[in-house]
Amino acid sequence: MNKESYLAELERYLRRLPKEDHDSAMEYFTEYFDEAGTEQALAQLGSPRQEAEQLLQNLLQKQVQTPKEHKTGNIILLTLLAICAAPIAAPIAIAGVALVLAFLLVIACVLLCVVLFAVAALLVGGKLLLRAFFALPSSVPGALVIAGTGLLFLGISILLILGCIWLFRLCTVGIGKWTHAMMQRKKVH
Repeated sequence: MNKESYLAELERYLRRLPKEDHDSAMEYFTEYFDEAGTEQALAQLGSPRQEAEQLLQNLLQKQVQTPKEHKTGNIILLTLLAICAAPIAAPIAIAGVALVLAFLLVIACVLLCVVLFAVAALLVGGKLLLRAFFALPSSVPGALVIAGTGLLFLGISILLILGCIWLFRLCTVGIGKWTHAMMQRKKVH
């Protein structure tokens, strides 16, 4: 391995860092190679992955220990990058994807349950209105109670269906924006 390949691999591990941290780290390692010489630097440094892991841990510790200057987003980003630099990154990434998919499945199941409840309420409301029509000759007050209950169920079902449509749109727009943001972030880095 030579200086250029070492720095290129190191840059690959550090490319998601905030710009100032990335530039500072790459400048440090470039100067280190220039001052120590390629052979000595390669002998003293660990692999690019190990150095990136150590740098990410140091940056995370620095962010956590300086409360006035740290931002929650930077801490979360550095934490995720430190975890991804570790040898356990692939299983954690798979678990993360599984969690996102499970979350989407739960949202879909909740929406399906609410839609099914709305359809059931619609059917019950329709049946009660029909029953009220047949109960009208025998008892007017009873028919009005049954009709009112039927209208209540119809109203609840309409509100639930409108709520599901709104929630579905909200979820699809949110997922679309999240996906777009992830794709933009990936293109930038």
